[in-house]
Amino acid sequence: MNDDPELFDDDDDMFFNDDLKDREGVVSIWLNVCFEEENKVIGWYDHDYEEGGGLGRPQPVRQLLSSGSYWETWSEAAVRSAERLGISEARYVWMLFDHEYVAPAGRFDIATDAERFEDETPYYLGSFPYSRH
Repeated sequence: MNDDPELFDDDDDMFFNDDLKDREGVVSIWLNVCFEEENKVIGWYDHDYEEGGGLGRPQPVRQLLSSGSYWETWSEAAVRSAERLGISEARYVWMLFDHEYVAPAGRFDIATDAERFEDETPYYLGSFPYSRH
């Protein structure tokens, strides 16, 4: 994560992270976290591009991911990423469409307590291409 003070907007202290890129046709996916639009971890994003959900109990990752838009075009790659990380279940998925978070998949320990879903371990699965067609 890049926390350079120059990435903060002087007018309102919004944090802009160089690791979060606008990329049409890409979805970035986290498990067990949810970010507010103005956060100090992944940086500011437009809430119109976010989706998330869960049932409040552990679910198989594949089932959890199927709640996302266009899931048929990106879910297999995301499930493979979860399998490589040894994740079979999660309580919550948070997705940011048309953005790429440039970081390796894995535990996302930089998430604050407020952003974590209950006491679950947060993970970043990666960024995956998707299609609206």
